Amino acid sequence: WFVIATAAARDAENGSKFVTAAEKAIGAEVRILTGSEEAELAALGVAGSMRNTIGVVGDLGGGSLELSQIDGHQILQRETFKLGPFRLMEYGGAASQPVKDEIMRRLDKVDWLKKLPDNSALYVVGGGWRTLGRVHMAQDNYALRILHQYEIPTIEARNLAQVVAGLGPETLSAIKEVPSRRIDSLPYAAQVLDRVLAVTGVNKVIFSAHGVREGVLYDQLTPEEFAIDPLLSNCRAMSAQFDRPHRPSGDLFGDELQNWMAPLFPGETPDHERRRHAAAILSDIAWRTPSDYRGEQAFAEIMRGPLVGVRHVARGQIALSVLYRYTGTISSAEAETAAGALPEETHDRARRVRLAMRLGITLSGSLSGILSHCPIRRDDDRLTLVVPERFKDFVGEVTETRLKKVADLDGLDYGIVIRD
Repeated sequence: WFVIATAAARDAENGSKFVTAAEKAIGAEVRILTGSEEAELAALGVAGSMRNTIGVVGDLGGGSLELSQIDGHQILQRETFKLGPFRLMEYGGAASQPVKDEIMRRLDKVDWLKKLPDNSALYVVGGGWRTLGRVHMAQDNYALRILHQYEIPTIEARNLAQVVAGLGPETLSAIKEVPSRRIDSLPYAAQVLDRVLAVTGVNKVIFSAHGVREGVLYDQLTPEEFAIDPLLSNCRAMSAQFDRPHRPSGDLFGDELQNWMAPLFPGETPDHERRRHAAAILSDIAWRTPSDYRGEQAFAEIMRGPLVGVRHVARGQIALSVLYRYTGTISSAEAETAAGALPEETHDRARRVRLAMRLGITLSGSLSGILSHCPIRRDDDRLTLVVPERFKDFVGEVTETRLKKVADLDGLDYGIVIRD
């Protein structure tokens, strides 16, 4: 196991004494991170749980602020600042000019913060900033209350930060999303956020549930392990948790279903292919649930599950694909609320994936080793399902009906060929 200490132990007068006592109590060495290490590990935590990260990772703790420039899995720059809320309290109220001046005095010294790419985002880590995200969710009546990869346009984030920076304890205590332990520090966290956004000029704020702790673990991975898609890896772990007992460990039916469906989605973008892949892996997670509730159960598991590396609209499409695979319609109030916030294009794609998955599952009985022998071919005006003689008994009326529905999506003719 790994034990780390951050700015509180690093900067406190009795920090080394505390760490010595802690090591004795737990029987393990405590690694005191430098500011640069803390910044790097926070950035690793974000990079390992998201994709296509470009911009700045900001980790705000009680005593310090760490900023790192990130491009994918590369950490290009890093800096630490003594700008934690508890330090800033020494300069006055959060909205006071001395506090603003102190933040800007420190940030202005770092040239790379002002030279970020045009498509940059600020990826925020830390309890104070996450609280601001929850406040914004409640303010917007956002349907999916999952903070990881929740996005706010910069203008909205700055407006919220400026308002919160000026609020007093009595007003903050009336906001249920604000824990009592953060009432005093939250206005300062808001002020720091506003100043960082002003200096960097990023386009949006993206909240991360992963930070230094996850970064410590990611730091132990090989480059090959770190490059594994976090969404698909999470989906496989989730599928294994809910899998049918007859399937061997590591069963790859979801991957087989994904590959088999590919001809039905010509011109698909890599992002949408990835969403379809995730849905295929999770296509059978509600098999234990009574049939009338399988769709809503699958939807709830995917929408609430600990998936990373996926933005909220994409998560919604994956959840809808599996819900529709079971029911064809939205049957629960929770699903209806969440689905109502998704673009119509997302529903259309989910329905297409649903029909393709239902055809593949009907043909194979959710068993591995069948679909790879039963290719589906798409020509200009015809869809053809090719089935070996030894699997002909898998083809019945339901299979033909579902093949027709898939073909009808694009106005294609269809047919089934049994071959030797």
